[in-house]
Amino acid sequence: MSNQMMVDRYGEKRARKPTPARFWIIITAVVVTLAVAWGIWVQTTQDASNPEFKNTGYDLMSSNEVTVSFEVVKKPDATAVCALKAMNASGAPVGWKEVTIGPRDDNAPVTARTEHLFITSAAHTAVVDSCWGKN
Repeated sequence: MSNQMMVDRYGEKRARKPTPARFWIIITAVVVTLAVAWGIWVQTTQDASNPEFKNTGYDLMSSNEVTVSFEVVKKPDATAVCALKAMNASGAPVGWKEVTIGPRDDNAPVTARTEHLFITSAAHTAVVDSCWGKN
């Protein structure tokens, strides 16, 4: 079939209207507004109920004691509780301690601590298991 026969049978192809520039401006404004709102939300939800921690080391002092070194990032005026765990070579816990990290006077968000942990048998490693905010 020729092109003219198609036009006679089905009619002319209608030209598609281009998307107006106003539409794209509105879409861009909505996306930017949502991105800014999300960024603000992410920054303001970091509170005492969500402290972060980093294990920095451990030292096996004796057959019944280990020290755990760690850092906690939290709001300076918040209080956090961290659970320390010592484990034997097979990963079974041989020691546990909860440590409270109180507010700081110098407004620093990072608190470095080294804590002693008594163990029931030989430990292979010691870590911070978790941290949470205390109200």
